[in-house]
Amino acid sequence: MTAAALEKRIKKHIHAKPQDVRIVPAPGWKEICEDELRFILKTFTQPGKFQAEIQDDPEGIGLTQVDFRQLIEIPQRLLTAQACLWNILDRHVGSFGELEQALGNLDFDLFLPEKCPVQLKVQSFQSHLYHEGKLHEQISRIFTDHGHTVKDDAPWYILAEQRGNRFKLFLALGPYPLHHRGYKAEARHGAPLQECLAASALRWMMSLQGEWRPDSIVVPFAGSGTLLFESWLLLGQIPAYLWRPDQYLESLPATPRATLDSIRKRLQERQSALPSALLIEKEPDIAAALPAHLENFSKPLGAKPQATSLCADLFHASLPDAERILMPLNPPYGLRLTRPADFYKDLADVLQKWPKKAQDLRGFVLIPDDESLQVVRQRFGSAVQAIQNFSQGGQHIRCLAFQIRGI
Repeated sequence: MTAAALEKRIKKHIHAKPQDVRIVPAPGWKEICEDELRFILKTFTQPGKFQAEIQDDPEGIGLTQVDFRQLIEIPQRLLTAQACLWNILDRHVGSFGELEQALGNLDFDLFLPEKCPVQLKVQSFQSHLYHEGKLHEQISRIFTDHGHTVKDDAPWYILAEQRGNRFKLFLALGPYPLHHRGYKAEARHGAPLQECLAASALRWMMSLQGEWRPDSIVVPFAGSGTLLFESWLLLGQIPAYLWRPDQYLESLPATPRATLDSIRKRLQERQSALPSALLIEKEPDIAAALPAHLENFSKPLGAKPQATSLCADLFHASLPDAERILMPLNPPYGLRLTRPADFYKDLADVLQKWPKKAQDLRGFVLIPDDESLQVVRQRFGSAVQAIQNFSQGGQHIRCLAFQIRGI
């Protein structure tokens, strides 16, 4: 097949037709992810032929009637999701024979680079085709027949879903999971907060603040810097694709490169100045790695943000001389503390006394259990703005937003 013939088919079957997408939000943050998605739909950099609409999806957030030129912008900006999945096949399938026919009619050349390796996940719900192992075997064979190797560590991610008599095939747009940003140096903190969870908590907390924006960001228990970097992405409108070397969208046969270049140029033009930051980390080994993480984050940015990392105990540190301070806290919790409630009592007491006169300290704190939550609520009193629950690695976490004014 000639390149001209393939381009003609892409224009006819993809660029000229609306597309469907599934967004998988961070656990417990579906409403916040949908809020971010609505914002993106209102602020696309490219005009589209179709009017995208959010719809129900049992496994996440559905998006239908999306222009492909706008579709490729979504995974470059979306911060609060685990995945952005493009629906490339949707057929009635009631038997393994019908599945064979549906996949056999799929025009693989429209969606995947030639002979690329893929990782395949299969799930089946309320269907006669309940045997996920057999489904995986059959789908893998068909992909292999079309020159695509199925392997666990492949960069291209395919989700095959059988629900009742409906079969859908999804292709992940970007790395899977999507929240693997790549903005840190190689050394990693031992217990990181998933980037999409951090982004969701920050977007939720900032949604409570109205027009308020911080002059400075202070991150105690800094770890590898996730909460700072996600704060900068949100406040600076920085697209998440900047640190990804994988070239996913560039490799898609259907991606119009001129459009992709235009999207990225306009997204970079929208970026705003970043507030200065202070990272506080008690553990010397972890604190020592923070400058490398900051340096790696800064590489693709036009201007290097101002940040200081400090190896110190939160309980003996001081705030910078800024009027409005954002402070997201992810303290050590669970098995890392013998008595969490006592620690959170001391933490709440310190936070209440920390801001100086005229300082406005706002943020959130992640809390592992109800006893610790009640202690913080009692200590903070009217400083508590709201509480949101989510899941991290199967653990139930409470996220408490606060506002404390210095007196």
